[in-house]
Amino acid sequence: MGKEGIAREIESYQHIIGEIWRRIAPVLGPLSLRAIAERAVALTSAEFKFIGMIRVTDEGLSLEKLWEELDTSGDPRAIRNGFRKLVVNLMDILTGLTGGILVNRLLREVEGLRELTEEEV
Repeated sequence: MGKEGIAREIESYQHIIGEIWRRIAPVLGPLSLRAIAERAVALTSAEFKFIGMIRVTDEGLSLEKLWEELDTSGDPRAIRNGFRKLVVNLMDILTGLTGGILVNRLLREVEGLRELTEEEV
């Protein structure tokens, strides 16, 4: 995959997570979403250490430290699997808190089927 491929992989997941954040933050609020994201990062970093370099802020996930310190000569599958696991953990936590309602609507919105509004949640 090489350095460029790993960078594209990270950018793709950064975009996905950013979209999730942007769409969920108005509904849950920054403090709740930050706590959820911190838990997802902690759970994921137990298996994929590099995920621990991600910092959670009120604006979303900061990958600055990860970009600075990531070994791009490593296994690109580990990068992909780590970010996949992070997204899965984030969705699992959201599902547990909202009974799946918010996640189902989020998935439909991300797929472009319709816009999620605060009144619908």
